[in-house]
Amino acid sequence: MYKFNDSFFENEYNRYLEIKDKGLKKQANKILENLMLYFDNLDTEIKNAICEEFCILRFEKEVIQDFQFFLSTRILEFLRDACLQNIMPHLRWYYQMTGDFELLEKTYNHLGCDDETIKSMCNYYLNYLWHGSHHFPEYCLIEKEESCDLLRKVQTLIQKHGSILKEETEDYLHFEQIYGDWWTYKYENPNYSFDEWCIEHNRKYSWVAAYYYETK
Repeated sequence: MYKFNDSFFENEYNRYLEIKDKGLKKQANKILENLMLYFDNLDTEIKNAICEEFCILRFEKEVIQDFQFFLSTRILEFLRDACLQNIMPHLRWYYQMTGDFELLEKTYNHLGCDDETIKSMCNYYLNYLWHGSHHFPEYCLIEKEESCDLLRKVQTLIQKHGSILKEETEDYLHFEQIYGDWWTYKYENPNYSFDEWCIEHNRKYSWVAAYYYETK
Protein backbone atom coordinates (compact mmCIF):
# COMPACT_ATOMS: atom_id res chain seq x y z
CA MET A 1 0.00 0.00 0.00
CA TYR A 2 1.45 3.35 -1.09
CA LYS A 3 1.49 6.27 1.37
CA PHE A 4 0.56 9.81 0.35
CA ASN A 5 0.21 13.20 1.98
CA ASP A 6 -3.58 13.19 1.56
CA SER A 7 -5.52 10.28 3.14
CA PHE A 8 -8.39 10.29 0.63
CA PHE A 9 -5.97 10.30 -2.30
CA GLU A 10 -4.00 7.51 -0.65
CA ASN A 11 -7.07 5.31 -0.14
CA GLU A 12 -8.47 5.90 -3.62
CA TYR A 13 -5.18 5.40 -5.45
CA ASN A 14 -4.57 2.11 -3.68
CA ARG A 15 -8.17 1.10 -4.40
CA TYR A 16 -7.56 1.94 -8.06
CA LEU A 17 -4.52 -0.36 -8.10
CA GLU A 18 -6.43 -3.15 -6.38
CA ILE A 19 -9.29 -3.00 -8.91
CA LYS A 20 -6.81 -2.73 -11.80
CA ASP A 21 -4.91 -5.81 -10.61
CA LYS A 22 -8.18 -7.76 -10.68
CA GLY A 23 -8.45 -7.00 -14.40
CA LEU A 24 -11.41 -4.65 -14.01
CA LYS A 25 -9.91 -2.00 -16.26
CA LYS A 26 -13.07 0.04 -16.89
CA GLN A 27 -13.90 0.34 -13.19
CA ALA A 28 -10.27 1.12 -12.32
CA ASN A 29 -10.08 3.88 -14.93
CA LYS A 30 -13.25 5.45 -13.57
CA ILE A 31 -11.73 5.54 -10.07
CA LEU A 32 -8.57 7.15 -11.47
CA GLU A 33 -10.60 9.67 -13.47
CA ASN A 34 -12.53 10.77 -10.38
CA LEU A 35 -9.33 10.82 -8.34
CA MET A 36 -7.70 13.20 -10.83
CA LEU A 37 -10.68 15.57 -10.50
CA TYR A 38 -10.22 15.44 -6.73
CA PHE A 39 -6.48 16.03 -7.14
CA ASP A 40 -7.02 19.12 -9.31
CA ASN A 41 -9.05 20.76 -6.53
CA LEU A 42 -6.45 20.24 -3.82
CA ASP A 43 -4.28 23.05 -2.49
CA THR A 44 -1.07 23.52 -4.47
CA GLU A 45 1.08 22.52 -1.51
CA ILE A 46 -0.71 19.16 -1.15
CA LYS A 47 -0.64 18.51 -4.91
CA ASN A 48 3.09 19.16 -4.97
CA ALA A 49 3.63 16.83 -2.01
CA ILE A 50 1.72 14.03 -3.76
CA CYS A 51 3.67 14.51 -6.99
CA GLU A 52 6.93 14.45 -5.07
CA GLU A 53 5.89 11.26 -3.27
CA PHE A 54 5.16 9.62 -6.65
CA CYS A 55 8.61 10.62 -7.94
CA ILE A 56 10.29 9.18 -4.86
CA LEU A 57 8.37 5.92 -5.29
CA ARG A 58 9.39 5.65 -8.93
CA PHE A 59 12.88 7.12 -9.19
CA GLU A 60 14.34 6.68 -5.72
CA LYS A 61 12.66 3.56 -4.31
CA GLU A 62 11.84 2.06 -7.76
CA VAL A 63 8.60 0.45 -6.57
CA ILE A 64 6.49 2.05 -9.32
CA GLN A 65 7.43 1.28 -12.93
CA ASP A 66 5.49 4.03 -14.69
CA PHE A 67 2.76 6.63 -14.31
CA GLN A 68 -0.67 6.49 -15.89
CA PHE A 69 -1.06 9.15 -18.60
CA PHE A 70 -3.37 11.50 -16.70
CA LEU A 71 -1.15 11.26 -13.65
CA SER A 72 2.08 11.76 -15.61
CA THR A 73 0.81 15.03 -17.13
CA ARG A 74 0.24 16.43 -13.65
CA ILE A 75 3.60 15.24 -12.38
CA LEU A 76 5.37 16.77 -15.38
CA GLU A 77 3.66 20.09 -14.71
CA PHE A 78 4.87 19.94 -11.11
CA LEU A 79 8.41 19.07 -12.22
CA ARG A 80 8.51 21.83 -14.85
CA ASP A 81 7.79 24.39 -12.16
CA ALA A 82 10.50 22.86 -9.94
CA CYS A 83 13.00 22.95 -12.83
CA LEU A 84 12.37 26.67 -13.30
CA GLN A 85 13.44 27.04 -9.67
CA ASN A 86 16.52 24.87 -10.32
CA ILE A 87 15.57 22.33 -7.62
CA MET A 88 17.25 18.95 -7.20
CA PRO A 89 16.53 16.06 -7.51
CA HIS A 90 13.51 17.35 -9.43
CA LEU A 91 15.74 18.30 -12.37
CA ARG A 92 16.91 14.70 -12.61
CA TRP A 93 13.39 13.37 -12.23
CA TYR A 94 12.27 15.49 -15.16
CA TYR A 95 15.11 14.11 -17.28
CA GLN A 96 14.19 10.55 -16.27
CA MET A 97 10.62 11.18 -17.44
CA THR A 98 11.44 13.04 -20.67
CA GLY A 99 14.98 12.13 -21.76
CA ASP A 100 15.80 15.84 -22.22
CA PHE A 101 19.61 15.77 -22.55
CA GLU A 102 20.04 19.54 -22.20
CA LEU A 103 18.33 19.27 -18.85
CA LEU A 104 20.56 16.33 -17.90
CA GLU A 105 23.63 18.49 -18.59
CA LYS A 106 22.16 21.22 -16.40
CA THR A 107 21.49 18.65 -13.69
CA TYR A 108 25.04 17.28 -13.88
CA ASN A 109 26.47 20.79 -13.45
CA HIS A 110 24.14 21.55 -10.54
CA LEU A 111 25.72 21.95 -7.10
CA GLY A 112 23.33 19.26 -5.90
CA CYS A 113 24.40 16.74 -8.55
CA ASP A 114 23.94 13.25 -7.08
CA ASP A 115 25.13 9.73 -7.86
CA GLU A 116 22.07 8.90 -9.98
CA THR A 117 22.65 11.98 -12.13
CA ILE A 118 26.27 10.96 -12.70
CA LYS A 119 25.15 7.46 -13.70
CA SER A 120 22.47 8.90 -15.99
CA MET A 121 25.05 11.08 -17.74
CA CYS A 122 27.44 8.17 -18.22
CA ASN A 123 24.72 5.82 -19.43
CA TYR A 124 23.49 8.41 -21.91
CA TYR A 125 26.82 8.16 -23.73
CA LEU A 126 27.08 4.39 -23.25
CA ASN A 127 23.65 3.93 -24.82
CA TYR A 128 24.86 5.79 -27.91
CA LEU A 129 27.89 3.52 -28.07
CA TRP A 130 25.63 0.49 -27.74
CA HIS A 131 23.42 1.82 -30.53
CA GLY A 132 26.43 2.36 -32.77
CA SER A 133 27.67 -1.20 -32.25
CA HIS A 134 24.24 -2.81 -32.42
CA HIS A 135 24.80 -4.24 -35.90
CA PHE A 136 28.32 -5.54 -35.40
CA PRO A 137 29.85 -7.52 -37.02
CA GLU A 138 28.11 -6.39 -40.25
CA TYR A 139 28.52 -2.61 -39.91
CA CYS A 140 28.82 0.32 -37.51
CA LEU A 141 26.07 2.93 -37.14
CA ILE A 142 28.32 5.83 -36.08
CA GLU A 143 31.46 7.36 -37.56
CA LYS A 144 34.90 6.94 -36.04
CA GLU A 145 35.14 10.54 -34.83
CA GLU A 146 31.80 10.26 -33.01
CA SER A 147 32.69 6.94 -31.37
CA CYS A 148 36.03 8.35 -30.17
CA ASP A 149 34.30 11.45 -28.80
CA LEU A 150 31.76 9.35 -26.90
CA LEU A 151 34.49 7.12 -25.46
CA ARG A 152 36.45 10.19 -24.34
CA LYS A 153 33.39 11.58 -22.57
CA VAL A 154 32.78 8.31 -20.75
CA GLN A 155 36.45 8.02 -19.85
CA THR A 156 36.40 11.55 -18.38
CA LEU A 157 33.39 10.71 -16.24
CA ILE A 158 35.00 7.48 -15.01
CA GLN A 159 38.24 9.27 -14.15
CA LYS A 160 36.26 11.78 -12.10
CA HIS A 161 33.63 9.48 -10.58
CA GLY A 162 35.15 6.00 -10.76
CA SER A 163 33.84 4.85 -7.39
CA ILE A 164 30.26 5.58 -8.50
CA LEU A 165 30.59 4.17 -12.03
CA LYS A 166 31.90 0.65 -11.37
CA GLU A 167 29.34 -1.16 -13.56
CA GLU A 168 29.61 1.51 -16.24
CA THR A 169 33.39 1.09 -16.27
CA GLU A 170 32.97 -2.53 -17.41
CA ASP A 171 30.73 -1.40 -20.27
CA TYR A 172 33.22 1.31 -21.21
CA LEU A 173 36.11 -1.17 -21.41
CA HIS A 174 34.01 -3.43 -23.63
CA PHE A 175 33.14 -0.60 -26.02
CA GLU A 176 36.70 0.71 -25.99
CA GLN A 177 37.96 -2.66 -27.19
CA ILE A 178 35.25 -3.43 -29.70
CA TYR A 179 35.37 -0.02 -31.37
CA GLY A 180 39.15 -0.14 -31.35
CA ASP A 181 38.97 -3.53 -33.07
CA TRP A 182 36.42 -2.32 -35.59
CA TRP A 183 38.39 0.76 -36.69
CA THR A 184 41.62 -1.25 -36.79
CA TYR A 185 39.87 -3.78 -39.03
CA LYS A 186 38.53 -1.00 -41.28
CA TYR A 187 42.00 0.61 -41.48
CA GLU A 188 43.62 -2.66 -42.43
CA ASN A 189 40.89 -3.14 -45.06
CA PRO A 190 41.32 -6.91 -45.33
CA ASN A 191 39.47 -8.91 -47.98
CA TYR A 192 37.55 -10.88 -45.37
CA SER A 193 34.83 -10.18 -42.78
CA PHE A 194 35.10 -8.64 -39.32
CA ASP A 195 34.02 -12.01 -37.89
CA GLU A 196 37.04 -13.64 -39.48
CA TRP A 197 39.29 -10.82 -38.30
CA CYS A 198 38.08 -11.34 -34.71
CA ILE A 199 38.69 -15.09 -34.90
CA GLU A 200 42.17 -14.45 -36.29
CA HIS A 201 42.92 -12.06 -33.40
CA ASN A 202 41.32 -14.29 -30.75
CA ARG A 203 38.49 -11.91 -29.90
CA LYS A 204 35.72 -13.64 -27.95
CA TYR A 205 32.67 -11.47 -28.61
CA SER A 206 29.38 -13.37 -28.38
CA TRP A 207 28.65 -13.20 -32.09
CA VAL A 208 32.17 -14.40 -32.95
CA ALA A 209 31.50 -17.76 -31.32
CA ALA A 210 28.20 -18.02 -33.21
CA TYR A 211 29.91 -17.21 -36.51
CA TYR A 212 32.72 -19.69 -35.87
CA TYR A 213 30.21 -22.45 -35.14
CA GLU A 214 28.23 -21.75 -38.31
CA THR A 215 31.31 -21.89 -40.53
CA LYS A 216 32.70 -25.11 -39.09
